[in-house]
Amino acid sequence: MPRPSHQKYLPLLRLNLSTITDGQWRREFMNRGKEKHQSHEDVEKTRHKHKDKEKEKEEPAPDTLSPTTAVQDKKVLEPAVDQAATITALQDQLLLLRADFDNFRKRTLREKNEIYDAATSDLILEVLPVLDHIQLGIQAAAGHKAIQDGFRLVFDQLLGVLSKCGLVPFDVEKQPFDPDRCEAISCLASDQAPEGMVLVQIRRGYMLRSRLLRPAQVVVSSGPPVDKQPEPNEKQDS
Repeated sequence: MPRPSHQKYLPLLRLNLSTITDGQWRREFMNRGKEKHQSHEDVEKTRHKHKDKEKEKEEPAPDTLSPTTAVQDKKVLEPAVDQAATITALQDQLLLLRADFDNFRKRTLREKNEIYDAATSDLILEVLPVLDHIQLGIQAAAGHKAIQDGFRLVFDQLLGVLSKCGLVPFDVEKQPFDPDRCEAISCLASDQAPEGMVLVQIRRGYMLRSRLLRPAQVVVSSGPPVDKQPEPNEKQDS
């Protein structure tokens, strides 16, 4: 701490002590005290003014921003807005690309399966007559169990190999005639089967997965014989 200066008391020491009265001593000390108090207040006021100015510089009020500051803030915010818009646009493009790629993948897989089925169907159509002949051999060897078992073993093994390629056999005997899966080669009158019912299956039908590969050849019932149908007069009497 700096030592107090005694220079302000020098005028008192320079006075002639023999000529100073008590009143003069009192007045001189009071004047010096007032000057000291006033100088201290001036220093405090100056210090407060400097502090207020520094606060105003450091923390400017929002309402008192200058136009230059507002323009600068706008320039700072514009890149942020542009960046958010760019991110949104890129996200939309990413979603579109993902959707396009998913459609491309599904279309490519479907086309691949179609090409595979087209190539497979040509080969299977050439093998189906072999299956038909083996099946006829099984029916013809009804009285020879060993031969019939041999034919059935070859038939099951060959059908198992073709099933791995998507071949699915189906039978329609004793079922209603379905023009989408059956090929009618003849019609026969029947007392037991109503009209439109499949009487006999001549050749087995096959599907390649969900697509018809070869329709089944069948004989369809045309209903009761004509000589056994009631005449119109008999229908009216009944």
